[in-house]
Amino acid sequence: MRQKRVDGFIIAAAYDDDKNVLELVKSGVPVVLLEGDIDCDAQYVDRVLSNNFKGGYIATKHLTDLGHRDIACLLGPSRMKVNLEREQGYFKAMKEAGIGIKDEFVAYGEIKIEFGFEKAIEMFSYAPKPSAFFVANDLRLQQRTPHRFKAI
Repeated sequence: MRQKRVDGFIIAAAYDDDKNVLELVKSGVPVVLLEGDIDCDAQYVDRVLSNNFKGGYIATKHLTDLGHRDIACLLGPSRMKVNLEREQGYFKAMKEAGIGIKDEFVAYGEIKIEFGFEKAIEMFSYAPKPSAFFVANDLRLQQRTPHRFKAI
């Protein structure tokens, strides 16, 4: 794309060591990162960020306020800072509600429908079963792919 003289890039970069993004920034091409936290050797990079900690907290608090106590947490890859922040928000809401964290109810994986589906099925085999899920992404809506899951 640089050969086509693109004026700049808006990149949804999730990993802090993305070599392609680092190369673009160092070459002087204008870059805006969406949710990216790239270490660019003190070079300024514009960023558009969400408060992922607060989002994880608000979503989980909503579930605890509804009376859920067995809340599972499905996140994307653990090396993505946004997932670590969302997990911390989940932990805070659970702690404030006086609910202990069940390690088996917290899972990291690929941001794919298959990961979420397989993990949910696995978690429904636990006793107690999760009564609610906090998930870090709803890829199904983004892809507009209709999925129907059989109730368990």
